[in-house]
Amino acid sequence: MKKNMTCYHELGKLSLEHIKDLTDKCHNQKEWYRAHDKGLRPGDTAYREGKNYKNNVEADYVHYHDDFIFAYANMIIPTALKNDVSGVALTKLEKGQEISPHIDQGREAMICLPLWPEYDDYQPMTYFYNNDLIFLDNYSIGSYYLCNLKVLHSAKNFTDKHRYNLQISFNKVTYERLLSKIT
Repeated sequence: MKKNMTCYHELGKLSLEHIKDLTDKCHNQKEWYRAHDKGLRPGDTAYREGKNYKNNVEADYVHYHDDFIFAYANMIIPTALKNDVSGVALTKLEKGQEISPHIDQGREAMICLPLWPEYDDYQPMTYFYNNDLIFLDNYSIGSYYLCNLKVLHSAKNFTDKHRYNLQISFNKVTYERLLSKIT
């Protein structure tokens, strides 16, 4: 398996029009929650399309439970993975903040759609794998990826813009198993 495929695998690409819709939603969203505050939504069960999506997101701020977001998530989740989804959320990493290197405790994998900012202004998710740094950036606008959250990784945002992603979590199925269902 290629080195970057151990960390992430590109799944597809969303149109620029759809990216603009989601980015506008992020910029105009007033209701953001601290991801790790006591009593916040992680563990809540949301009803969407007959599925139980459990929110367990590792980000600075999140926005949950929005039909608009779930519609876009359903566009990019491969059919073979739809029954494995545990949570869906927009995430926001505020300017000047970072998430230290870690291995997720509640999630096995996620689909990540980088939204904003674009190109060089988007500081990539960084994997630390076999003494190498592997970057998941936003140069291919609209591309979304299946990400292995059991490999050490971090995120930082030392820019003057908030950093937004759409994240679809998989809590119970390993990255390798999910990947085998779609490749």
